[in-house]
Amino acid sequence: MEEKYTTCSPVSQPIAWLIWAFVTLFYFYEYFLRTAPSVMENELSHFFSISAAGLGSLIGAYYYTYAPLQIVAGVAMDRYGGRKVVPLAVLLCAIGSWLFTMPNLGIALLGRMLIGAGSACGFISVIFIATNWIPRQHLALLTGLTQTLGMLGAILGQKYVVLLMQNHIWQTVWQQCVVAGIGLAIILFFIIPKRPVHVQQRIKAQGYAHVLQNLKLVVCNKQTWLAGIFGGCIFLPTTVLAMIWAVPFFESAYHLSLQKVTSLTSILFIGWIIGSPLMGFISDRLGSRKYVMVLGVLLTFLCVLAIVYIPNLPYYLLLALMFLIGIFSGTELVAIAFTCEANPIFAKGAAIGITNFIIFTFSAILSPLVGVLLNRITGAHALITAQDYQLSFLIIPVCLLLALICILYATEPEAKQDILSMEH
Repeated sequence: MEEKYTTCSPVSQPIAWLIWAFVTLFYFYEYFLRTAPSVMENELSHFFSISAAGLGSLIGAYYYTYAPLQIVAGVAMDRYGGRKVVPLAVLLCAIGSWLFTMPNLGIALLGRMLIGAGSACGFISVIFIATNWIPRQHLALLTGLTQTLGMLGAILGQKYVVLLMQNHIWQTVWQQCVVAGIGLAIILFFIIPKRPVHVQQRIKAQGYAHVLQNLKLVVCNKQTWLAGIFGGCIFLPTTVLAMIWAVPFFESAYHLSLQKVTSLTSILFIGWIIGSPLMGFISDRLGSRKYVMVLGVLLTFLCVLAIVYIPNLPYYLLLALMFLIGIFSGTELVAIAFTCEANPIFAKGAAIGITNFIIFTFSAILSPLVGVLLNRITGAHALITAQDYQLSFLIIPVCLLLALICILYATEPEAKQDILSMEH
């Protein structure tokens, strides 16, 4: 039998929660950096003398590195540990923020890509750290709270940027981000404990071949794919009904004003903020991931059907249904906890990174598909009717049924008595 050992230095529970809180600040920070440019688009267009398309490419450069480096970030966490990887990732964000203020468009583009590269570690690092020191029974709750704090970073960050830019130039925002990033990196370097020497020696002796073995182990685990596809599908109503097609759909189907549509999208995100930790808490208390995920996707399915296919719903009922979609979509974060428990503890970084990559890629492919379907149904220049949206939006309930099939086919992860005493 293999020698049992902890994968990290033991710490008391108050210190463990303190570590988690500071690492979660990194996720809050990177979400702020992700969304801040959306409220300074005019200033950026004027400063760099670029068109709307050029501005989209500049801001979107974040995702050029963010998406593919999800897996790399997860593997790096497994290989080198949180203390070496997380502060470096924060520094990359700080350096990228500094470069983003440069008057050269190419340098600014590089800065945006560095921000994306550092941010790739954000969510992964929080869950990685949580599974090191905080008991398993809180895992799904912590995953949900992490998502909540990330969205709060986006919402509060935008309001802060607007207030700051009333009396300062837009570069001031990024200069403050540089200072905040450097300070946070220093704090994280000192607060995250080192790995025990025997763990470092064993990982070093295993070599890089072991990294590939861990990746293969996670990729070949069908539970990883089932959870990832579930996450990508359950997020689709948010992207379609709130992020992309909300305004034209609700104007066409319900003849609502822009102000009322904005309220509908906002309340869905409020639902996410509440639902992410709530679904995690319920999952932890029940001791079941599958049950909560099945319930979440079924209720999301019913809410979507009501909004899209039942005509003339009153506005207050639309508000309630959009709020409930946000609540029940929070089961996406339960899928992350599911993946952590369905894979070995020594490959948890790779498991989180690969699952996050599947969710992100699946969502990125499905969301534009609605537009493709609209074009095929109506033609490029035809007036789009409510019926056209209903046909194109069929992809949402279909994908939610796919999510339901995936999680029904998945196997409930076995309970781990103590996540700190797993065999490596």
